[in-house]
Amino acid sequence: MTDDALTDAKAQLRQEMRTRRAREARQMSKAGEAVAYRFPRALMSQGVSVAAGYAPINDEIEPGGVMSMLLHGGAQLALPCMVGRDQPLVFRAFSFGDPLRKVGFGVLEPLEDAAELRPDLVLAPLLAYDLFGGRLGYGGGYYDRTLAALRAQGPVIAVGLAYEINRVERVPMGPADQRLDWIVTEAASYEVAQSAKD
Repeated sequence: MTDDALTDAKAQLRQEMRTRRAREARQMSKAGEAVAYRFPRALMSQGVSVAAGYAPINDEIEPGGVMSMLLHGGAQLALPCMVGRDQPLVFRAFSFGDPLRKVGFGVLEPLEDAAELRPDLVLAPLLAYDLFGGRLGYGGGYYDRTLAALRAQGPVIAVGLAYEINRVERVPMGPADQRLDWIVTEAASYEVAQSAKD
């Protein structure tokens, strides 16, 4: 697939999945709780030291329940922060109740004086996913750059949080796109086999 064809395929899928996700979000007010219930206990027992969540926008799955579980499992929490248009995200320490600042696109981030941390588990919002670990985001490439940078430093587990209805057979993927290790929805959790990521 050419670069232009890949861009077009992603744009078309992105539009369809936004509509699908918005409709599902209106019908499922407690999707975040259901996702927390489905979150794999295998991940809780892996000794996660720093878990990165996110502050949800635009009908994204509410990750607070999962983050609370990880916190009670001994992990320190962090949230992503944008530091430049073409840069990986950085992660700053976060506790429930901390003041947050609003940045571009309505995203909430920890204040700039919060400690910078390296997560070993990253919760990622998405618009579409497949069972091969493919993830479609908003098109800025932030999570792809970030996961690539983290994986270059050492192990990290990437977990996509999604509505079941946003599953597709195959997400269009380019060479810079990073695959997820797990996907958790309100209905199920899916571990991505290593062979599917190769």
